[in-house]
Amino acid sequence: MKPYIRNYPSQLTSYDFLKTLAVITMIIDHLGYYIFPDQPEWRAIGRMSLPIWMFLVGYANTREIPSIIWIGGFIIVAANFIAGHQLLALNILFTVAIVRYLIDLFMDVSLGNREYFSLTIMTLFLLVFPTIFLFEYGTLAILWAMAGYMLRHQEKIGWKDKYIAAFFILVTIIYVAYQSIFFQFAIENFFIMASCVATSAYFLFNFKRETYDIWTQKLPGFISQIIKFCGRRTLEIYVFHVVLFLGISFYLYPEEYSLFTFRLF
Repeated sequence: MKPYIRNYPSQLTSYDFLKTLAVITMIIDHLGYYIFPDQPEWRAIGRMSLPIWMFLVGYANTREIPSIIWIGGFIIVAANFIAGHQLLALNILFTVAIVRYLIDLFMDVSLGNREYFSLTIMTLFLLVFPTIFLFEYGTLAILWAMAGYMLRHQEKIGWKDKYIAAFFILVTIIYVAYQSIFFQFAIENFFIMASCVATSAYFLFNFKRETYDIWTQKLPGFISQIIKFCGRRTLEIYVFHVVLFLGISFYLYPEEYSLFTFRLF
């Protein structure tokens, strides 16, 4: 395992803004899961967070899995065990590690020819149900990472914009369909969810690596710092707020928990 070394520019970047959106919608999602379980609209909005995280995993050039990812993941596992919460599916940090480890393999195989690509997509589609019980979002996460990889390496793989756009649309449809099955949203929340996911996919398809000198200068300093914090301390935010929300949920709904009770599912 390698140390987590971060070097960030002083200016605001497109990564900062995109990750801030992911952080906000992630917190909204977890408010619905832990604090307001009877209000599904929180979860509907929160569905737009996962595509951003996994897109960025595939879009990144690094495939390293630093020790802080494992540490953060096991902190969440330990917190769930203490609260008597289910241990599977493994939290999103393990999903990130799995996708980082597998994404190049999937892309090397699937981009070999059209038949391999179609077979890979179909396999990932069919494996969603078994894998989603093992790690959060299952193979849906790999599909979004593939979208990020394809956009980043468009020139290398030789795909035209319209083909990559078609893939984004396909992944969006698959993701929305599965989320609809899992959550059984009422019609109004389904449209909220579908609209949020489609918006997320639009932002991702148009994502570019940029720094924003003008925004850095024009935005109030505290706003810039908040955006940088959300964009550059995502792992710490994730671990802290999940543990905090789990504690609040344990206080609000003690009947749902049992201290130090082993629950696999």
